[in-house]
Amino acid sequence: MLEPRGGIGQMAGVAVQADLIDKLGRDRVRVGEAARQGCGQDVLALVLPQSSLDVEHAVQVARRRHVALEVRYRLPDPLDEHLADAIVLDAAALQRPLEIDIGRRLATVGAGVEVHALDRAARQARLCVRGLPLWPDETLGQMLAAGDCGEVGLGDATFLQDIVSARVVTGAGRTLQLGVTDLFGLAAGVAHGLPSPLGLLEGHEGRGLIVCELTVRLHRAPMSAWAHGTLPATRPAVLSVLSAARGLVASRHVDTLRLDERAGAALLAVRVSSPRDAADLTVLTQETKERLVALDVQLGDFAPDDRRVRLGQQAPQWLQARTPALDMQVAWPDLPAVLDVADALAARLDVPVARTWAVGADAVRLRLLAPGPGPHPFLTEATPLLDAGAVPIAAGSRWRQAVRERMSPAAKVLLTALHRAFDPDGLVSAKSGLP
Repeated sequence: MLEPRGGIGQMAGVAVQADLIDKLGRDRVRVGEAARQGCGQDVLALVLPQSSLDVEHAVQVARRRHVALEVRYRLPDPLDEHLADAIVLDAAALQRPLEIDIGRRLATVGAGVEVHALDRAARQARLCVRGLPLWPDETLGQMLAAGDCGEVGLGDATFLQDIVSARVVTGAGRTLQLGVTDLFGLAAGVAHGLPSPLGLLEGHEGRGLIVCELTVRLHRAPMSAWAHGTLPATRPAVLSVLSAARGLVASRHVDTLRLDERAGAALLAVRVSSPRDAADLTVLTQETKERLVALDVQLGDFAPDDRRVRLGQQAPQWLQARTPALDMQVAWPDLPAVLDVADALAARLDVPVARTWAVGADAVRLRLLAPGPGPHPFLTEATPLLDAGAVPIAAGSRWRQAVRERMSPAAKVLLTALHRAFDPDGLVSAKSGLP
């Protein structure tokens, strides 16, 4: 049943809902209570597209009726505010079936497909995805929109570095193919020697361009083994382990090292990987254990991945349930300053220290865990973290203006021009302002 929205006028709201149902079909449009349940709040309509053509139709209706179109890669989103007069497009519904080209090591898939589902399918062909997230429900589109580098395999490379091309729909209702899929053996993103706007999608959060499909470069799945341990929950001990982890990553011993601090304990999870054979993996695990044990880390024995995991027949055991968190990337030189600011904020806000670290070659991913449900307590007062050198993952509406203020004038001019080229009417996420 169609329901009018008072903010844009009763008849206008009914007309928008009717146009969407006419263009996409009733099974792909939710209104009223069904839309409220899907979004977690009142919205004009919730669109569940299945292809880029459906997205085009939604954009065309929004343009013709002068209604904002908000793109969400995960619903419900606790940061959403004041969407009652907007069409919300759920990009997680873009579930194009997976296509893997084994010879070229490429996978093309819908933006709403979970990254772990892609990795499990690739492992059946002895391939894998680099830079996996810990949370099992993360989709490819969500990671791209948030600028999420992943945590598992971060020491080797990030998921974002392996995006070759993307099919997108602009705010003007045009479908574009950014990047290329026909240049094999070259770095992802190379487009015949010409600049490509593919990289601008990283962290775009659905503004200006709507990602429908992605082509991702796959890699040969290495042999790997996990070990878990504990260490003193003190700042010197944590920094010592992180420093050692940086060396292990640089020497290609470790591709994943996670450190979890909470409730006065520090838990370590480390993965050693080898592209060669079991003998090489054994040598790497022994050397890694010796270097970590020398730092007073109580590390258990390394256990190789289960055969079913290697073949993609079951999910690995390190997947974690989603909890409210604040995610950042921190360059190694800025790590002490960001840590000082985070500790000071936690003390002033009376928030218990709960954070996880994921070590990369050039940066550390720092996740501050919220003490309870709802938005993270640091969100409204986290700008000192930006001043200390932190780069937010999924800046969101709360951080977007603070990030923009720290951009150079040239970057602001460039992004404004690109936004107007892709979204001339300010249709997509008009409430969010320019990127």
